[in-house]
Amino acid sequence: MPAAHSVTPLRGSDPWKIIRGTPFSRWDLWLLVCSLTDDTGLDGLDRKLRHRINTPGGHLRNDSEAKLSHLDDLRARLSKLGIRPEDIALEEAGDKKIVKKARTKIFEGTASLKDFSEPMRNTPRARLSARAMSGRWDKFPVSPVSFASPLFEIVQGRKHYSVNEGFALARRLARAWRSAAEKADQKPEEALALHRAMLTVCHASQERTNDSCGAVGEVFTAAIGAYSTVPWEQAGIEPEIYLRDIIEFAVWEQYGQGDELEELFKATNPKHGDLAVRIFAETVAELERFGLFEYQVQAARAHWAALLVGLGRCDDFVPLASAIGSSQWRPIVNMAEAAINANMRDVAMAVFGAANKPGIHREFLAEECIRLTGDSVPQPSLRLVK
Repeated sequence: MPAAHSVTPLRGSDPWKIIRGTPFSRWDLWLLVCSLTDDTGLDGLDRKLRHRINTPGGHLRNDSEAKLSHLDDLRARLSKLGIRPEDIALEEAGDKKIVKKARTKIFEGTASLKDFSEPMRNTPRARLSARAMSGRWDKFPVSPVSFASPLFEIVQGRKHYSVNEGFALARRLARAWRSAAEKADQKPEEALALHRAMLTVCHASQERTNDSCGAVGEVFTAAIGAYSTVPWEQAGIEPEIYLRDIIEFAVWEQYGQGDELEELFKATNPKHGDLAVRIFAETVAELERFGLFEYQVQAARAHWAALLVGLGRCDDFVPLASAIGSSQWRPIVNMAEAAINANMRDVAMAVFGAANKPGIHREFLAEECIRLTGDSVPQPSLRLVK
C-alpha cells in the first residue's frame, strides 16, 4: 500500500495572489468571499463581525476585532489599487468548497495567534492601549523607560501569580520602587519618570496576577498618589504631553483605580483647564470613531466629569451629562452634588434631566434627583436657561 501523504492545512497568512505588487493572503480571500456570497458587501461583513464581538461571554471579542482590523487593511489595499471585491474574487465566490471554508474561518472558528496577519496583531485596541501605557515616554524630560526596566524584571519572572504569590510580588515591587524613589524624588524630572513608570508596571502586574486580596492594587493606588504629588511643571514636561499621557492611561486602566485617578483630575490647575477639556474631547472622539470601545468612552467621560467638578465648571456639566446618559451614575451624581454645593440647583436639575435616558441606572438617578433637589427628575428635553 502506498504511504499516505499528509496535507498541510491552509493558513490564513498563506499567500493567495499578488496584484500589481500588492500581496493578498488567504485571510483576504476568505473575507472577500464572505462579502460576495452574503450579498452585503464589505460593509455588511463589517457589521457582522461587530455583532460577533458581542457574543455572550465575550470570548469572540479579540478574534472578531482582529478580523475587523484585517478587513480595514484589506479595504485600504483595494482602494489603493482602485479595485472591488468582485474584480479579484468572483470566481472563488462561486466555488462551494471555498465558500464553506471562508465562512468557517471567518465566522465559526477562532484564529490561532501564530496565524495572525500583521493587521490582526496590531489592532486598534492593541495600538491605543500600548500608546496609553508608554507611547509618550520619549517626550518626558527623563524617560520612564530607565526606571521601568528593572521593575518589569520583577514582574516578568512569572506568566501568572497566584493570590499568595501576588502578595510576594507586591512586596518586591514596593520595595524596589521605594528604594528608587529615595534618589529620584530629589529631582522633579526623575520623580515624574519613576512614578509614571510604576503606573504602567502596576497595570502589567495586575494583568498576570490573581489580586483578589488587593495586594498589588494597594501598591498601584500608592503609585497614583505619588504621581499626583509630583510638581510636574517644575520637571519641564509640556502640559500637552503630561495631560494627554495621563488621560489616556486613565482611560485604558482597567483594574479599579478610577477613584484615585479621578482625584488626580480634580486637582488639575485651572490654568490648564481648557487644554485638559480639549484633550478629553479629542480622546472620546478618537475612541468613538472605531465603534469598539464603549468601556473606554465611559471611563473617559467619568474622568472628564471629575475634571469639570474640580475646576468648578458647572456650566459645562449638562452637555457632558447628556452624553453620559444613565449608563453611569457616579459622574452624574458628582456633577449634580457640585452644582448644589455651588448654590446652582437649576444646574443640578438640568444635569439629571440631561441624563434621564434609557439605561441601567435611570431609576437610581431618579431617586438621587429627589434626594439632592427635592424634586422629581425632569424630562431630558429640559434645557438650562441662562
